[in-house]
Amino acid sequence: MAFVEVRVGDGVPVRWEEDPALGFVTDGGDGGVWAPATRGKEPVDDVAAFDSIEAMYPNGDSASGNVCVLRSTKAGVDGLQFSAGWGDGGYPTIVGYDAAGQEVSVVSHGLIVPWALSGLPGTPPSGEDL
Repeated sequence: MAFVEVRVGDGVPVRWEEDPALGFVTDGGDGGVWAPATRGKEPVDDVAAFDSIEAMYPNGDSASGNVCVLRSTKAGVDGLQFSAGWGDGGYPTIVGYDAAGQEVSVVSHGLIVPWALSGLPGTPPSGEDL
């Protein structure tokens, strides 16, 4: 995937900043986020994470053609797994802030195309055209 955006607020991003603590490294070519809506209210079920892997690669078939899987529960979507850019390696995570400084969006950048071609609103991350 070139870009994966997860909206975490209602506002529109006006500026973006890379958050090195949220970036990820993969040796399997996949990235993902799992944040159960019921976290802290119910015991964590690690089996759910493996369910999303099975959905992405049915019967272990990496040629399934799936590039993105959403995990939904009765509480809503609480997980996302995706193919990460060029495959194995490290990928940045960029946080979008609204005019009030609130986090409203999180983007995983697959480094396939420059940020300028993302179509995302607001001032791009500083320093370089990721």
